[in-house]
Amino acid sequence: MDLQEVLSQVITRTNEIFEAEAGSVALLEPSGQEIVIRAAVGAGADAVRGLSLPAGKGVVGWVMAHEKPALIPDVNHDVRFYKNFDERSGFQTHSIMCVPLRANGHTIGVIELMNMNPDYLSDNGLKLLSVIADHAALAIENARLLAETRQRSEEQALLFESMAIITSDLALETVLDAVSRQMVEAFKADLCLISYWEKEENQLRTIQSYVRSGGKRLEQLVRPLTKSSFPYSALAAQAPGILETGTAQGEELAWLENLQVQALFLIPLIYRRQTIGLVEVGRAHSTEKLTVTALRLLETMAAQAAVAIEHARLYHEATRRLAEAKVLQEVMVAAASSLDFDRVISGTIGALHRTLGIERLGFFLPAAEGDRVVAHPATIGFNFDHGEPVIPLHGSAAGWVLRHGKSLLLPNVREASHYYELMPDTQAEICVPVLSNNRVVAVLTAESPRVNAFDHEDLRLFNAIAAELAVALENARLFTEIRAAEANYRDLFDNANDFIFTLDSNFRISSANKVILKTSGYQLEEVIGAPITQFISAQQLPALYQLLKAHLASTEFLAPFELAIAGKDKREILLEVTLRVRREGRRPVSIHGIARDITHRRELEQQLQQTEKLSAIGKLVAGVAHELNNPLTSIIGYSSLLQQSDLPAETQADLNVIFRQAQRARLIVRDLLTFARRFELETQEVDLNEIITGSTTLVASQLQANAVQLKTVLDSGLPPTMADPHQLEQVFVNLITNAIHALATIPSPRLLTIESQREENHILVSFTDNGPGIPPNHISRIFDPFFSTKQVGEGTGLGLSICFGIISEHKGRIWAENVATGGAAFYVELPIQTPPVATAPSPEVAAPVAPAFSSSLRILAIDDEPALLNLLRLIFTHRGHTIETAPDGQTALQKLERNSYDLIVCDVLMPDILGPHLYQKAIEKFPFLANRFIFITGNTVDMDTRIFLEKSGLAWLSKPFLPTDIEQLVEQTAAKISNLDPIVD
Repeated sequence: MDLQEVLSQVITRTNEIFEAEAGSVALLEPSGQEIVIRAAVGAGADAVRGLSLPAGKGVVGWVMAHEKPALIPDVNHDVRFYKNFDERSGFQTHSIMCVPLRANGHTIGVIELMNMNPDYLSDNGLKLLSVIADHAALAIENARLLAETRQRSEEQALLFESMAIITSDLALETVLDAVSRQMVEAFKADLCLISYWEKEENQLRTIQSYVRSGGKRLEQLVRPLTKSSFPYSALAAQAPGILETGTAQGEELAWLENLQVQALFLIPLIYRRQTIGLVEVGRAHSTEKLTVTALRLLETMAAQAAVAIEHARLYHEATRRLAEAKVLQEVMVAAASSLDFDRVISGTIGALHRTLGIERLGFFLPAAEGDRVVAHPATIGFNFDHGEPVIPLHGSAAGWVLRHGKSLLLPNVREASHYYELMPDTQAEICVPVLSNNRVVAVLTAESPRVNAFDHEDLRLFNAIAAELAVALENARLFTEIRAAEANYRDLFDNANDFIFTLDSNFRISSANKVILKTSGYQLEEVIGAPITQFISAQQLPALYQLLKAHLASTEFLAPFELAIAGKDKREILLEVTLRVRREGRRPVSIHGIARDITHRRELEQQLQQTEKLSAIGKLVAGVAHELNNPLTSIIGYSSLLQQSDLPAETQADLNVIFRQAQRARLIVRDLLTFARRFELETQEVDLNEIITGSTTLVASQLQANAVQLKTVLDSGLPPTMADPHQLEQVFVNLITNAIHALATIPSPRLLTIESQREENHILVSFTDNGPGIPPNHISRIFDPFFSTKQVGEGTGLGLSICFGIISEHKGRIWAENVATGGAAFYVELPIQTPPVATAPSPEVAAPVAPAFSSSLRILAIDDEPALLNLLRLIFTHRGHTIETAPDGQTALQKLERNSYDLIVCDVLMPDILGPHLYQKAIEKFPFLANRFIFITGNTVDMDTRIFLEKSGLAWLSKPFLPTDIEQLVEQTAAKISNLDPIVD
């Protein structure tokens, strides 16, 4: 039976029995400090029901204290009466009968009957009421025990239900929601707040806010605490407390008003004797006080909630850490599996979105212009339908991070000054810098439509990810640089002009660059793995092993050495080799080598030596030829004149022998001078094929006479080049003639093949015969002057030397080789030179033909050789001219001052004054003599002499000469000056 119903029945039945005007049942509160009227009947019953009376006050208090009945016939004469009772109920009490309610030896309350008339009850009535009270007390105690049993059952059920709910899920949000709902429902409250106590910062961070329907829901917030505040006291003392609008002041009152509640119950959350947070349960309208039992239940639920919340928090933390670890693992795997930074970024953004469920993730980079920030293509969750957004460097979170290099956490972007809106519903944002070499290179951002969506743990995670991205970015940059460096190295390695190779411990080629393909003719795969000895002749192997042994034994740099290898075509290639031993510790593991093909350089050196040798010989020859010219001129001149006299036939025959031998000597001297002088090229645009064809035409009769078959293989695509056609023709004719002479020593068939082809920037012409070839001991000397394999008298040995000089003047090369099938081949390599831009030729003016002199000439002959002067006197006198002679330049100048001459025949080289200087002095005094000089010289090799003769345009004659040569030159010169004014003596 319900306790309240028992109380009502007891007082009602008792009141009816005693016909009292009013009655009540009051029970002692568990605290023992107050007596509460729990049931009342009669007049003023509604006013006193629930009224609390202080223990020991009034009749009720006396009976409770003394545990004795009380009978008061007239309250006006009894001090025990509590007048405030009538004031509250409006009842005019005159007589009272009150007995204690005793159960189990304890007084639990009283039954009080009242009447407005005095002397209402008697002692008998008091005894009867005491008996009724004893029975009523037993019923009341049983009902109360039953009520307590039911309440405890309900509490246990509530606790079990609460525990079942809050332990059924480890999701923190689910647990918080279940705890707050249970507390609101259990205590008929209107709201429940659950907060973490962050002790270091001494603040409460709200993690759950639950209100009944229609109530004000608080967003997550952080409340700082002072040590004097009521919540701090409850937390520090680990004791519950109550805030009420009637007693609260200051911040506590403002807090109640903010929550819109009248009373707020504060229960600390205690886990393992540590206060971790605070539960705040609020009532908006009910002023019913919290009973001890209810408070105990609230504490029990809070204790259960603390365990559940902490476990859920730990689970949430573990789950979060696991998710973070998974994200970091995916980021590290992406960074480790690829050096493509774009792929790493895409993998990172995807991992964050997939694992942590973050809605919007961006990776932003500084724009090239420097005034804005641009989004990386991996950015997700943003609407870029209208193109890439323009995010300013100033006025945006990403720009702020880029400029300051610090992380940024915005729990509520609406309260931030440096926020730039990309999505209108964004409420929270987090930005962290990606640093490389202490410089911000990018920004990793996350946005959410929920306020306080990110916390410091998220900031820590994003900073860790940014650090990984920085490493990935640096690795990608280093990889790019290494790849570029490797490409540069590979390009240098493959395209180096030198042959670079590596030998392993077995002297096999383990790596090589592409130069070997050009040098040896081998393919790279034919070289890699092959022993170095494969390309070396057996004769060189001992020396090579000795060199390798020296390099392996020495730790110092050894000088380069020369090594001849055989190409794929068996052609010998001369290399200059430098080796370096690579060691691991002291043990040699490989040999790095650089080899330079010096075959061409050696050929050029030999060519240069040949040129220098020819130059030295040429100077000697020029001096010798000059000294021979004067006596040869005299011998030829005198013998020629004597042959014209009436001498006996035997004498004429002797003179003829002298003349022919002198002529032979003259030709030898001419060849010597041709060999000795520097070839002056008169270059023009030429077609080498035409020159070859013209040269073969000149020797066609010799080819036919010696039964030599000529085969020409000429490249029709040869480009034109600049060359002296006459001198090249001389070279080609000489080479063909030499081939004919060589082929004459073998039986038929005799074959000469002439080929032309283009090779890069050169034209190569070859003359190949099937003759006996060139003896090996002669092939290195064939271009030496005076070297000849012909019989005495058949040649001077200067032909090939002259050819060598002509080709050298053309900046080309000429060499000879023996052909493997028999015979010899001469090669001429000429550079391709672009013809200059053609200009319009100036019109040629025909030189007037002057009539010959009609009378004899007055001639002055100047030479330091008396025999030559006497010869000139005989020649000119025989022709009817008047001649005077001068043995030197000074004598000639004196004669010029005294006499006038039609012509002056002057030697170039004289001991006192050179011919050109004499000419300058003469025309300074006598300008009319400018065109009347004829020079004779035996040294056409001298460059100054040739330049003077060519620039002056004067007539000249090279010694030795025939009398008819000088006679014809004098007549031609006289004819040119016959139109001049008469000479005045």
